[in-house]
Amino acid sequence: MTGRTWGRAERDVAMIEDGDRWPLWPRLPLKRGPNNNELGVLMHAEPSGYLCFHINMFQDITKDTPATRYATADAVVRDGWKVD
Repeated sequence: MTGRTWGRAERDVAMIEDGDRWPLWPRLPLKRGPNNNELGVLMHAEPSGYLCFHINMFQDITKDTPATRYATADAVVRDGWKVD
């Protein structure tokens, strides 16, 4: 019997879905782009889903911070984001 090998996308989805594993709860740092040069901060959105703020971990989130809402962790990963 062999174990299943998870790819990067599956590991990222699993991490996003399990907020207890986020080392900097309530924020999860993300990256995307050809050189991972676009940074983001993911947070749970109420009542469900996620908000990805287009900033780095050390910037403050304000009402003017650009963000994208995602319904599922899979949608975050399909849009090119990776857990940093």
